[in-house]
Amino acid sequence: IIIFNQNALFLFDKKNIKKLISEIWIFFPDPWSKKKHNKRRLVNKYFINKINFFLKKDSKIYITTDSRDYLISILDTFSKSKHYLWINEIPYKWDYAFNKLPDTKYYKKSLINKRKSFFLHFQKI
Repeated sequence: IIIFNQNALFLFDKKNIKKLISEIWIFFPDPWSKKKHNKRRLVNKYFINKINFFLKKDSKIYITTDSRDYLISILDTFSKSKHYLWINEIPYKWDYAFNKLPDTKYYKKSLINKRKSFFLHFQKI
């Protein structure tokens, strides 16, 4: 298990962990809500192409967000990739609470602000 509380791309650049990762969990990445800042989002085309190199076949990627705009962006990014399959396509399976995930600081914040939190599950093919 590797827990890395910084920009994950730094970890991938520094370590030779090719084809060793079987799961990636990303909880509430910064949505960079302003349009001009969208390029700073962690989950983008560059990121999913880069992690593909480090993931074993059938590896799982779990992502949570409470930003509808970021949700759409994540789904769009993964749908354009040939390397990943969206596992929980059925809408009720996107519900953070349904999946019995931890009550993180950002999940609690989304409840206070009456924002729905989403859970996405992808698999490398």
